[in-house]
Amino acid sequence: MLSFEKTIWKHTEYEPSTLRCRRKICYQGECWDIEEPCEMRSTKVQEVIISFSYPKVDEGIQANILECTDMATYIASGIVIAAVDSGVEFDESCELIIQDAVISADIKSREVFFNCLWHFGVSEEIINECEIRVYFMEHYI
Repeated sequence: MLSFEKTIWKHTEYEPSTLRCRRKICYQGECWDIEEPCEMRSTKVQEVIISFSYPKVDEGIQANILECTDMATYIASGIVIAAVDSGVEFDESCELIIQDAVISADIKSREVFFNCLWHFGVSEEIINECEIRVYFMEHYI
């Protein structure tokens, strides 16, 4: 199986956090461990990703599959970007709208992808091995 992913939308936000850090201070041969506040910055990354997998096929069928992935990505992107644009500012309510849009994008892009494959005359056996998924991912770097 061959697979790949495309990022449809990405948002990064810097989040400072205050921790307690330990530091050793030495003076004239004596050392002390002290605790002091220290600030660290982490980056919250939120992404909407579309992923595809399909069996190894000849170049002609692969070209058809890749054209269908482009169509599905275009549809999913439109749904997600419309949701992003509907938010006045990026906050928790906007994030919920985006997550709802991901569900819609997953359903609609799946429909477009498989209809496209069928339109190109890709065999039912190959179509049944193809997979597509739109999902929301959040992580910190």
